[in-house]
Amino acid sequence: MGKFFKRIRPFYLQVLFVFLAFVIMVLVSYFYVRGMVQEQMLSYSERTIGSAEYEIKSILSQYEISLHNFAFSTEHMIKNNYSQSEILVHFKNWTEWLSSNQENFQEFSGVYGVVRGDFLDGTGWVPPDDYVPQSRPWYVGAAALNGRTYYTVPYTDVDTGEIVISLSVTIYDIDYSRAGVLAIDVNISSIVEYVSTLNMANDGYGVMLNEKMVFVMHPNSDYTGVNIVDAGNDNNYAEIGKLISNGEPVSAVVFTDTDGNKSIAYFRTLFNNWLIGIVTPLASYNRNVTQLAIVLSVLGFVLMSILSYFLIMLSIAKTRSDEASKSKSDFLATMSHEIRTPLNAVIGIAQIELEKDDTPDDHTEAFEKIFNSGNGLLGIINDILDMSKIETGKMEINPEQYDVPSLINDSVMLNIGRIGTKPIEFILNVDENLPLKLIGDELRIKQILSNLLSNAFKYTDSGFVKMTIYHSTEVGNFSLHFIIEDSGQGMKPEDKERIFSEYSRFNAMANRTTEGTGIGMSITKRLIEMMDGMILVESEYGKGSTFTVMVKQETVDCEVIGTKLAQQLKNFTFHGEGFATHTTHEQMAYGNVLVVDDVDINLYVAEGMMSQYGLNIETALSGFEAIDLVNSGKIYDVIFMDHMMPQMDGIETAKKLRDDGYNGCIVALTQTLLSETVKCFWRTVLTGSFQNPLILFNLTTS
Repeated sequence: MGKFFKRIRPFYLQVLFVFLAFVIMVLVSYFYVRGMVQEQMLSYSERTIGSAEYEIKSILSQYEISLHNFAFSTEHMIKNNYSQSEILVHFKNWTEWLSSNQENFQEFSGVYGVVRGDFLDGTGWVPPDDYVPQSRPWYVGAAALNGRTYYTVPYTDVDTGEIVISLSVTIYDIDYSRAGVLAIDVNISSIVEYVSTLNMANDGYGVMLNEKMVFVMHPNSDYTGVNIVDAGNDNNYAEIGKLISNGEPVSAVVFTDTDGNKSIAYFRTLFNNWLIGIVTPLASYNRNVTQLAIVLSVLGFVLMSILSYFLIMLSIAKTRSDEASKSKSDFLATMSHEIRTPLNAVIGIAQIELEKDDTPDDHTEAFEKIFNSGNGLLGIINDILDMSKIETGKMEINPEQYDVPSLINDSVMLNIGRIGTKPIEFILNVDENLPLKLIGDELRIKQILSNLLSNAFKYTDSGFVKMTIYHSTEVGNFSLHFIIEDSGQGMKPEDKERIFSEYSRFNAMANRTTEGTGIGMSITKRLIEMMDGMILVESEYGKGSTFTVMVKQETVDCEVIGTKLAQQLKNFTFHGEGFATHTTHEQMAYGNVLVVDDVDINLYVAEGMMSQYGLNIETALSGFEAIDLVNSGKIYDVIFMDHMMPQMDGIETAKKLRDDGYNGCIVALTQTLLSETVKCFWRTVLTGSFQNPLILFNLTTS
């Protein structure tokens, strides 16, 4: 367990990020779904109240219609001078008819009213002597409404004990003077019971108010007949009453109910200006939302834990992979140095022997094979190291100003020897408008051209190999173009598709004797892409191939190559000339050189090559020895410094010499191309660099 937590410690920021992401996700989901739930609750309350309104309206409206029909017929009798006894019979007939029609008028309890000052009752009820109908609420209310229906506050009927309301309306004589008020008593016990069942939660309740905001129905009978503003010990409903008075909607209004709990209320005005409302305790209202929050939190925690676990496992796997990749890179770098050291000696000694005029012909042939084989092996090692750098993301593009004609000439010179004795014509076309100088990674461009040219020469047995170089500018971007054509074997469609795959060689059986690892083209494509470029391939099996390369470069203020220099480059046509040719050595007996390397065989090779220039050469096996020689007063025109040396490497040695005041020329000898970081540091202490193995062509041109 301890090892596990030790491993995950570096990834706590990632886990923290995942945790925060899930917290945010849960919160966003909670508030979003909470809003949806509240909208659904609002919609549900509206539907519930709407359904209640329809139900109540269907009950009361039939009585109101019947009342108005009864009033119309009674007015007709009054206007036609019917007697009071005839009108009383009319009252009894209506009461009998309504009573007999129980299917539609189950809550009906009789019609009555005041006509021409006399109280008439269709049920035959005789009021007590102190009964004054003109003072009763049903009469006073209807008289004030001038023909509109008046609904009284619910009250308990003295005869039946049921909760009833009275619907009343004013009637008029022929001269439009008030002839009286007619009323119907309606038992609303069923309506009260129905309203009491309205709720959005088990502990919620429904209420009903009349147009004067008096409770017609409340689960607490003490509030029935009380104005909503005055209800409760602390005027709990006052805020709702204020909103109703101002004509504002009461939708999802939170208030403190009479039991002291926070509740939420919805009210709607009915057809007769009464109001129906639903009150729900806030805890019950939010119960679904709370449950949702718990579910989201648990689900989020579980998902976060699972994702964190997999993230940690992936991170651990990545760390292991990075460690393995680093170990691989370190191993390859170490093995590269260990392999290059004897290989450089083999190539160097072979070249020294080839430069001697008295070397026998049979020995020269053997040394040429050794030299060419050594260079081939060195190329394979370089490809493996480059692929390793690309895989680990350590490959760098190091842009510097370079000479374009030199780039072209060096690329041709390094590959023309591959023609050997093949009947191949090499054609070089150079755009005379190419700039003399550009900024880019010259060594990597040479590597790209070398891979393409070497493949063209390797897979072409006869015919031609042609390289065309030109440039283009577009929207401020300068692009360098190379086209390498050959009349060689060409490629089948399936080979063309995998030409840039790692470790892939096409037509392997036919080319089993052709040197190469199959990773050169993959490296080439990666390098081109790193330069923000592209490579296209056209090939026909048996007829040849064409590779078109574009890489972006930066321009400098300079002249163009021109016709003369372009023609000189085009005239480089070679037939069967080997690379390891004799070089003209300018004798420099006046020159003093110090070569510093910790490997004795490297000193032997360097001394053998430089001795052909007549130089005065001294060697040192360590940085310490080199510093002692310089401090002893000896003067050198050039110090060649190995980069990788034990105890004190080339960088430290060069820096120490500079710190001691040495201002002479110091040139680095490296086994591999330097990284940009090391190059930047070397620039502060070095004059230049050579890559091992030392090649006399490079020494001479430099």
